[in-house]
Amino acid sequence: MTQEETVYYQDSQVRVTNARIVVGATTYALGQISSVSLKLKPANRTAGAIVMVAGIIIGSCVGMLAGQGNQMSVALLIGGVIVAVGLVAILTAKDKYTMVLVSSSGEMKALVHADKTYVQKVVDAVNTAIIGRG
Repeated sequence: MTQEETVYYQDSQVRVTNARIVVGATTYALGQISSVSLKLKPANRTAGAIVMVAGIIIGSCVGMLAGQGNQMSVALLIGGVIVAVGLVAILTAKDKYTMVLVSSSGEMKALVHADKTYVQKVVDAVNTAIIGRG
């Protein structure tokens, strides 16, 4: 007699049962999972910072070379726009949260998402399933 699967969590992308974890098209056997954790991957804001510095340099250097008048104003405007683009890149960069499954084979990054609450719900469901298997 086979035991029915108990569903601990399910949405359009993830399903956690007492037998398996399905994320997208990938299935992990729950019996092989020894633990699960949530890890933070900080957003990469380096590119935005580099663009901002480039904007400051371009605006300053070209502005000084242009001298006075309209050419200097245009150079400073272009530099300001580049700085603004870099600032937007920095402000819109999002941290990512990863569900890491640990087995005897090592760690597997099973789910990556910008919503910490969502990933935490899935991690909690996997923990409940691991505990439930005994």
